[in-house]
Amino acid sequence: RFVQRFAASRGRPISLCPKMTATRVRGKQSDRKRQRSPRPRQCRADAEVKTKEVACSKRKRRWTVNDVHNSVLKVFVWHVQPNYKQPWCSEAQTSSTSSAWPIRLNGALRVVTNAHSVEHAALVQVKRHRHEQKYVAQVLCIGTDCDLALLEVPHADFWKGLEPLEILPGLPKLQDSVSVVGYPTGGESLSVTQGVVSRIDLVEYAQTGVTLLAVQIDAAINSGNSGGPVVDQKGNCVGVAFQNLDGDEESAENIG
Repeated sequence: RFVQRFAASRGRPISLCPKMTATRVRGKQSDRKRQRSPRPRQCRADAEVKTKEVACSKRKRRWTVNDVHNSVLKVFVWHVQPNYKQPWCSEAQTSSTSSAWPIRLNGALRVVTNAHSVEHAALVQVKRHRHEQKYVAQVLCIGTDCDLALLEVPHADFWKGLEPLEILPGLPKLQDSVSVVGYPTGGESLSVTQGVVSRIDLVEYAQTGVTLLAVQIDAAINSGNSGGPVVDQKGNCVGVAFQNLDGDEESAENIG
């Protein structure tokens, strides 16, 4: 309009380019559409959650050998086997020791051990590494086929400073270095034996005779190692020690 008025005052007719006018009009319409449909903004709560996740991932440190040792537990169990011939009478009470380790399941902390370690248990107690106090544990569930059991320790002091182990996704590879950590017979302190993965095959479980997948290693596994974790070099749990082959059986040596 300013150009038209200026041209009229000079007495010279002037016409605007229709292409420029149409382009300008389309530009205004597109600007209006942009104003009508603003870009979605990120929610402040989502941004805070992402920031926390990044911060947690940065704070996550690598596991060391001492961390794995501190997470291995010793289990004390008193067994009372039922008398099926005379149900009103109970058998003599026996005791045993085994190993265990903590795990996080759906946000809750639990203890993993073998099913045969807590079979017919009348009392179960767990003790941490380099601690003298024993805590009473409750058996939540038992899987006799896979020879695994979950324990619950309803004491807040027991879980202070206790880090759960991470389970390795998938199976280990042959010749991978592994360590068996637990409390076998022959001493009261923690024992660590090292070896490699020698075979991954279907094995008959001694608890129920069911044939399931198992990882065979050449590290020594003795009585008391049952329920203890088998970890790799990064501290991830690759399996649970549950049985071995004696030297007199099928001439086997160093098979766990």
